[in-house]
Amino acid sequence: MKHKPFGLRMPALLLAAVLGGLLAGCTPLQDFAAATGADITPPRFVGLAVTDATELRITLDKAAETVADGLSISPPLGRISAESSGLELVVQTELPAQPGAAYLLQGTVEDSAGNSLRFLLRFFGHNPQLPRLLINELNPRGSGNNPETVELIALSAGDLAGITLYNGAAADWDSKLILPAHSVQAGDFVLIHFRPHAAARDQAHNFWVPDGSGLPSNNGVVALYSFPGGEILDAVIYTNRTSQSDERYRGFGSTRMLRRVDEIVAGAAWQIAGSEARPEDVVDVTLSTATRSLNRSSSSADSDSRADWHVVPTRGSTFGAVNSDEVHPQ
Repeated sequence: MKHKPFGLRMPALLLAAVLGGLLAGCTPLQDFAAATGADITPPRFVGLAVTDATELRITLDKAAETVADGLSISPPLGRISAESSGLELVVQTELPAQPGAAYLLQGTVEDSAGNSLRFLLRFFGHNPQLPRLLINELNPRGSGNNPETVELIALSAGDLAGITLYNGAAADWDSKLILPAHSVQAGDFVLIHFRPHAAARDQAHNFWVPDGSGLPSNNGVVALYSFPGGEILDAVIYTNRTSQSDERYRGFGSTRMLRRVDEIVAGAAWQIAGSEARPEDVVDVTLSTATRSLNRSSSSADSDSRADWHVVPTRGSTFGAVNSDEVHPQ
């Protein structure tokens, strides 16, 4: 079946009438549609979910249909079929996607009025063995001998494929690392190095951020997602600012920082005292240095709040080992 071009399809008489009105200086297309009740709005993309190794679900704002052979995936996953189910388009592939691998899906959807939308969407192969992970330690004020590092702890066994750590948040970030397929066991430590010269720790799984240039020293967000733009698994927000530091941006210093903080809070990955996040709700980094890292407790307690975190004494960082419960004196 031949595909229709991207855009709108209207009966020739209606199209001619609209064009005639526009040429004559009459009402715009949307005013004409409002007056006649004609549906000229194409479906809009709402979201994409990867439900297993061979199934995707595309959510639209209105019911739509598609021609199955009009869909393509790169790299290819064999034959593709699609079925409309309410506001969802359920796509099935012949071959399973590789966990964490990136793919591009493209095709055209069309509603009952003939309005069409062509799309190009990126998705990542379903990871059925996602471990439970926490951000366990970080030193945002790194040095040459102790470069910026983020430690993850695995609370259950699984595979790291596709899990993504952001210097920032999914919607706004400075650097990120998409982890490869790699098995971990409960209790394992995973170190993400934000400087290319950082040395590996033998007792941990080590990865390096491509072209990593460190972390913000005083005002930052580090966030872990199941895949790029996926579910937030964990996050930590830190600052040396207060609500009185700057009347703008609720004291966080910049629009970007505030946007990142609000994304993490909206994703239920950080608890705050009031209706809006303030610097007093996040981890105070003031006393931290390259060897005075920000640590969870030795039990890796997690309440998604600043109460989980403390600054260890000088040379008290424990990357690749159980965290220290010692606290640097105020």
